[in-house]
Amino acid sequence: MNWLLTVQYSYQVLTPRLSRVHFRPIVTSTIRLLRYTAIPILCGCTDVFSRTGRLLFHTKSQLPGGGLGQSEHHNSSYCTMLDCILCPSNESKRNESSEEVLDLKVLDLIRFRTTGYTMLPFRERCDWLENYWREQIEANDHQDPVRFEVIRSHSCEMESMRRVLSEQPKFPLDGVLFYHTDVMYEPGPTPLVGWLKPYMIPEWFPQIRVHEAYLKDIPMEYTDYLNEIRQQETEKGNPSKCVPPDASVILPNS
Repeated sequence: MNWLLTVQYSYQVLTPRLSRVHFRPIVTSTIRLLRYTAIPILCGCTDVFSRTGRLLFHTKSQLPGGGLGQSEHHNSSYCTMLDCILCPSNESKRNESSEEVLDLKVLDLIRFRTTGYTMLPFRERCDWLENYWREQIEANDHQDPVRFEVIRSHSCEMESMRRVLSEQPKFPLDGVLFYHTDVMYEPGPTPLVGWLKPYMIPEWFPQIRVHEAYLKDIPMEYTDYLNEIRQQETEKGNPSKCVPPDASVILPNS
């Protein structure tokens, strides 16, 4: 049985079924990359772009077409594109050069070798990413300038969420991403992909007892989820017209 989250406004009802969940690591403090950060690998090069399309790094990797450990034919004929988050590396001097090792967490699969995946639903992209291509994506040598790690997704079934959220996160979290299982990969915002700060989870899922690590970074001024949205939009000078004062959140029964 899938979770059904309904955000009810005075004049509008949104009912996305959130069926898969990702844990989003803390991103680097100097370059903040969110969703839709593409890593295209083509013609023996690996480029890292921000979600706005700005080229951040030009390097090489062992991904198909990425320039390392492959024949000239494969480098020229393969094209790989991943949706990633750039994280601070704990081994910035792991290789012998003075360049920092890029630590990239893979969230989604756009293209691998010669096959595109954007028209597949998210659940199928997860299957390919986690069960078929993970080993090849994560393969690296000691001196490689870039390292990839596939972030596993979890079902939003009640028992699965209880099990996952009761355990201490395996890395520092910036937030939790929620996906509808049938969402295609498209640029731009969508109501079928959302995210919460870790300390917001109990508001949406009061039936689940989360690990204390999720609650340790609650801001002193934080009150609740909706007030946080209004505050952020006020600071940006763009007050929301979609979250009226009487907005409420209806949560599923256990």
